[in-house]
Amino acid sequence: MAAYLTKSIIRSFAQRETSRKAVDDYIKRYPFPAKARVFLSHSHNDAQGITKDDLRALWSMLIALNCDVYIDWLDPEMPRETCEETAKRIKEKIDGCDRFLLAATANAVNSRWVPWELGYADKAKGISNIAVLPIGDPYGYWEGAEYIRLYPTAQISATNHLAIFPPSSDRGRLIESWMSYGG
Repeated sequence: MAAYLTKSIIRSFAQRETSRKAVDDYIKRYPFPAKARVFLSHSHNDAQGITKDDLRALWSMLIALNCDVYIDWLDPEMPRETCEETAKRIKEKIDGCDRFLLAATANAVNSRWVPWELGYADKAKGISNIAVLPIGDPYGYWEGAEYIRLYPTAQISATNHLAIFPPSSDRGRLIESWMSYGG
């Protein structure tokens, strides 16, 4: 039986020494040959979902898995105000990444940008290179939207590892395997 990540799980992982060391090593060696380049889609208006600190914690989790993670608000070339250049740049970044990961909260699912990014990634990357990472409430509950159920989800497996589960399946594979090129 799999479970969804919660903000407290993400934050506790980011506090681990191995996570901090992975981020330190990442920064020292950047750019480096990672297993995969990942576009992390999320809502900027997530006061009830995940904060920028939570996203940084999630970023550190992915770095610990040897991923190069793109987050738009860390991009100094992203326009300050949302405009058509923003959309163009996001498309370029999605195209340049190997995988697309959606940090799915209620605000993300209901935003204008996140579903657009997911739709673009679906066409550009194909479903096998997309995963939804539901961020559950403190009890691990997450509802989502109907269209989200078309995509694999990243969940905590019965062995307490982050794994990717195909839609309507209880058999997943470790996220490290999914992140590997050709995986």
